[in-house]
Amino acid sequence: MIPKIYHSTLADLAGPKDTKTLSDKDKKLRLYCAGRLPIPLPTPRVAIVGSRKASPKGTTAAYLISQYLAEHHILVASGLAEGIDTTAHKATIETHGHTLAVLATPIDQVYPQKNYGLQQVIIQNHLAVSQFPSGTQIKPENFLQRNQTLAQLTHTSIIIEAKQQSGSLNHARHTLKLGHPLYIYHPLNQNQPWTKPLITAGAVFFTDPKDITEKLPNNSKTA
Repeated sequence: MIPKIYHSTLADLAGPKDTKTLSDKDKKLRLYCAGRLPIPLPTPRVAIVGSRKASPKGTTAAYLISQYLAEHHILVASGLAEGIDTTAHKATIETHGHTLAVLATPIDQVYPQKNYGLQQVIIQNHLAVSQFPSGTQIKPENFLQRNQTLAQLTHTSIIIEAKQQSGSLNHARHTLKLGHPLYIYHPLNQNQPWTKPLITAGAVFFTDPKDITEKLPNNSKTA
């Protein structure tokens, strides 16, 4: 089924308050959208990212943390990739929360293909957005551009589990550059060498998601 697609700008989607520090070029970024969430998006919004090859512990952590956020009326955003992203979206939906998928493909394409059904559920009941028009070839650089957009549309980011040279770390750098809080799940990453430069740059280890929710903007619930 080809979804009904409409256009928005990044500034309209995130709201003027949350994009006031962005460049005019970034604010005017054209996004292709399909879904039911209101514009501007409700607050607060948290991005959950992590490995495509998630461990069982990583999958469990992603599920429980996403579930907790959804229960506290926090919009959970991710990139609809395999692994941690998929778990975050599914946990939020199963908890009757709201989720945002920021895609590295056009809205009318799916990657990975196994997420076709999940993408349709998000389009029908939540929101999927893409900066790539129909017909765009799927390239590695699309995923890096998507990571920046995901950071720009959210207030805070969480790394559940990641390896060196991963897309999650690319997203993390965009998050810190924007001045947004970045949290790293301590139990799964305390021995990873990539954590040191991020902690030095301002990221924070966490174990309990309550420590994150208490520092988020005031909630604005969706209908």
